[in-house]
Amino acid sequence: MPTLESLKQSILTECDEDHVGLWSVFREVEEFLPKRDETAVRNQVLRLLHELLVAHEIKAGFPTPEGRFRSLKGTPEKIMARIEAELPVGHRPTIGEGLWFTRATKRSRKSI
Repeated sequence: MPTLESLKQSILTECDEDHVGLWSVFREVEEFLPKRDETAVRNQVLRLLHELLVAHEIKAGFPTPEGRFRSLKGTPEKIMARIEAELPVGHRPTIGEGLWFTRATKRSRKSI
């Protein structure tokens, strides 16, 4: 059975390869916790994103039309407050909805 650490690594790998939307993180956690209700999935998403933001592993923001990433400024707590507002209890995010995430420091393909 996969561990929470392997789930975190999977999300980090995805963030290394591309910008990742909130809905994508939600679905990945949902697949990891298939027998849990949406509230439990939401809580795990919030915990996971908070850990990654505090550890400076990921940045939150939005992709630009040029393919770059525009990061939000603020503390992890301020960013988490925004994520919580965008992900109310009982709401399953849809494609394109909410913040996006990218790896804070992209790793070279050789080190992956």
